[in-house]
Amino acid sequence: YNDVKLYTPVGRDDFNSLFANSQSKTLVRYCPDCSSSHQVIFYKRISNMTTFDAYDALTCNFTSVDNELNSDFELYISMEDYLAGTNEWSYCRFYSGYGFPGSC
Repeated sequence: YNDVKLYTPVGRDDFNSLFANSQSKTLVRYCPDCSSSHQVIFYKRISNMTTFDAYDALTCNFTSVDNELNSDFELYISMEDYLAGTNEWSYCRFYSGYGFPGSC
């Protein structure tokens, strides 16, 4: 995540396709103005992508539908934890109308 790259928005269909077909199924959220615990968050998808709308969940409706913490996805605060699969978050509150990370 140290090599931050900015991309042109691609829309729902292309975003979902790119995310579903990515090798790692991981999104890194970088927010330098957020509290230190939320400046970098790794969202790692661990369950089937068949019914999951990544665009909707990650941009505007971060709900638990097809998106349960540590069943469908894991959250990490550091690259080291993400790579090792350790210290994943244990709590997340979901809100319709808000994108990722909701109130995790």
